[in-house]
Amino acid sequence: YTNWHGSRKFVIDAEEQGNYTRFINHSNEPNLALQSVYLGGIPRMLFVSVKEIPEGCQLTFDYGDLFWKQLRRRPELIT
Repeated sequence: YTNWHGSRKFVIDAEEQGNYTRFINHSNEPNLALQSVYLGGIPRMLFVSVKEIPEGCQLTFDYGDLFWKQLRRRPELIT
């Protein structure tokens, strides 16, 4: 869930249709973050690394509080 430059709100959700990003797991100490950009005038969200990711290491992202609230559970502590 992200606020796009103070306007519409978007949700990134691969439940019904997704791509390789569905394999990005949650972590409280993620190695990826989201960056909002416009590409050809269309808003896009890019995953960018926040630290060096060794080969073979899983990709992780902090799903955020709203994700866990909607699931009605707390995240497991995955670091």
